[in-house]
Amino acid sequence: MIKRIILALDGSKASINARDYAINLAKKHEAHLIAIAVLDTPWLTAAQPEPLGGSAFKVYRDEVVIKEAEGHLRNLLDQFKLKAKQEGIKADAYEFEGFPVSEIERASYEGDLIILGKTTDFHFALEQDNDLTVRHIARDNPRPIIIVPETFEENEKVIVAYDGSVHASKALHMFLLLDLAKNREIHIVTVKSSEEQAQATLNQAISLGKAYDVQLKPHSIISDENPASVILNVISKIKPSLIVMGAFSHNILSEAIFGSCTKILMNKTEIPLFINH
Repeated sequence: MIKRIILALDGSKASINARDYAINLAKKHEAHLIAIAVLDTPWLTAAQPEPLGGSAFKVYRDEVVIKEAEGHLRNLLDQFKLKAKQEGIKADAYEFEGFPVSEIERASYEGDLIILGKTTDFHFALEQDNDLTVRHIARDNPRPIIIVPETFEENEKVIVAYDGSVHASKALHMFLLLDLAKNREIHIVTVKSSEEQAQATLNQAISLGKAYDVQLKPHSIISDENPASVILNVISKIKPSLIVMGAFSHNILSEAIFGSCTKILMNKTEIPLFINH
């Protein structure tokens, strides 16, 4: 059951989708939604090459940039509060200052779930690798996250990418615990080199689903291909509106296999991802 949802707001288009997604989820589960916007002063005021005597200009420039960013943040939070009020949900909004990853992680200790856009823009000027914040949060956060892309089609279909690993098991378990499977069509997909391995893996998941009165539709795929490419093919056929999977491992060998699958799906899909590690 979801009690509190943490929403990370920023200047990206995906963040607007994440906001609406979080509001709808909070309304459905009668959860308390907490939105945070982070003023990334370490990045905004970072040292830069400057000519002799340019320090005074740097101070002035920093003040202007921070003031502009604060204005953007207030606007984001005001829009969120208005939308939340219109939808009749319990919501709060806060502005923090510091590194976005650190502030989001700190806030997450008080929630059950984090929702944020697939690409983030905490500087209100998108640069290359603007998904690095998302990657860090997926890897190092104590709570599951839902990553929302810029565009997607909402429906009741869910795909669970399940390989029988500890990370996949934790993701499925948390998905069920949070009651996110309620009234949804859940497809569980496993990719193994033999039918025996695949069936044993699926039986684990199906048994767990039954404990929560959730029926899982099994998809056993026998293949030695990269699991990510196989799962992407299944996604194109089923067309779900949510993918559930474990995240990066802290073990070097398993991260080389499962971690790469996570990264590929993060990069290649335009579907919300529920990730837990």
